[in-house]
Amino acid sequence: MSSSSVGSWEAMLESFCRRLMRAVPSGATGDVHATVTAMVEGVLLRTALDEGGCQVRAARLLGLHRNTIRRKLAELERAE
Repeated sequence: MSSSSVGSWEAMLESFCRRLMRAVPSGATGDVHATVTAMVEGVLLRTALDEGGCQVRAARLLGLHRNTIRRKLAELERAE
């Protein structure tokens, strides 16, 4: 991945995070970190599965152990 594409992704992510933080009412406790982490992880897992075609290839693509990707997928299914 080129450094310019990483920079544009970082800018988009920063903009998204700022919108999330602004949506938290003043004085309230927010869960922006948990929300963004869950969203990014879910998108990464689904995209890797689409690109890789199976859990083992998706795990390799993401640099995860196959058992880790299976556990994370089960956690996502429970959360939905």
